[in-house]
Amino acid sequence: MRGSLGSGQGRRGFVDGGYAIDRRPRRRIVALLSGHNEEANLEALVEEALEALPALADKFEIIAVDDGSRDRTAAIADELALKHPDVFRVVHHPTNLVTEPPSAPVSTLPDSN
Repeated sequence: MRGSLGSGQGRRGFVDGGYAIDRRPRRRIVALLSGHNEEANLEALVEEALEALPALADKFEIIAVDDGSRDRTAAIADELALKHPDVFRVVHHPTNLVTEPPSAPVSTLPDSN
C-alpha cells in the first residue's frame, strides 16, 4: 500500500512515494459586498461567508463597501475588520455611489502564482 490513499489516485490527486500531491488548481476568491444601510444584515452575511468560503477556495478575502450608510453599517464593518483582520477589509464611501449591481456576472480565476 502506497500511503493512505492506496491505489495510486485519491480525491486530492496522485500518490507519489506515499505522499498525496494536490494537483487541483489553487483558487482565490474575493467576495465584494456593497451595502447601504445594512446594519441588520451585514454581520450575519459576513459570518455566513466566512463559513462557506474555505470550502470553495484555498485563499479568500471579503471586501465590504459601506456606500454612505446613515445607520451603524460602517461601525459594524469596522468591528468585523478588527475581528477578522486577515480576511476582511472595509472601504467607506462618504456618500452613496453605487446605484446598480454589476451588469455582468462576477467570476473567479485561478491564482496566477
